[in-house]
Amino acid sequence: MNGAMYREILIANLLPSARALKMKRGWVFQQDNDPKHTARATNEWLRKKHFKVLEWPSQSPDLNPIENLWRELKVRVAKRKAKNITALEEICMEEWANIPTTVCGNLVKTYRKRLTSVIANKGYITKFQKLEKWRKPFYDVIQGYENASILLPAFYNTRNTDVSIRVKYVLDDFESQQSVYYFHPQYLINVSRFWLIQGVRAKRISSGLILVTAALELCDEVHLYGFWGFPMNPSGVFITHHYYDNVKPRPGFHAMPSEIFNFIHMHSRGILRVHTGTCF
Repeated sequence: MNGAMYREILIANLLPSARALKMKRGWVFQQDNDPKHTARATNEWLRKKHFKVLEWPSQSPDLNPIENLWRELKVRVAKRKAKNITALEEICMEEWANIPTTVCGNLVKTYRKRLTSVIANKGYITKFQKLEKWRKPFYDVIQGYENASILLPAFYNTRNTDVSIRVKYVLDDFESQQSVYYFHPQYLINVSRFWLIQGVRAKRISSGLILVTAALELCDEVHLYGFWGFPMNPSGVFITHHYYDNVKPRPGFHAMPSEIFNFIHMHSRGILRVHTGTCF
């Protein structure tokens, strides 16, 4: 799509949609900084039509719920495996109509929580200013996991220690029913040594591998979800590095291919089960 095509879409849909939704005067149009959105001709058209456009900072987190719906559509379409452009267009229309309204409802319902978290942490939803500020938004997000316990590698490196202990303080201060546990420092050393022998050679093993190791020692059955060593999922859809962001570690920091290989090897031996389907 280019700028001209984008303007055609705006001409055909923007004002009619506002009227159909019975939006009163003063509504604001939101779009990101995609080049076709910010093209001079597009800006000029919006200005002449007197549409008020929301200022969009560069590198800002995109919390527009439509992004979640685009991902939902991509996953559904990928499963249909269209053989040509015509079939792809038909499948897109069908699957868009098949998305339950409850999906949209849940996105709207959780929007305030996600927005508050991003504002509280100035754009980074996962760090919460190391809990030196914004303790309540962090607590509110954690409550979404209900009675799940929180397990932290507080003594894995010195940068983790203070913030991991603050997690305990926050939950205690708000009288949370959730429990916080820390890995023993010697246990972390032993786990790293064990996986080094298994061929996982890296500056530091991932927190996911630590959790899997603990689960194998404590649980009769272990099922892994969300572990994947490739930039695309089995359906050919590009995925982020983490489920919550796309921030990658420094080269050589982790040995993800080796970790994934070990998971697959254990899966083949029936030690654990690796699930590669879509996580919800």
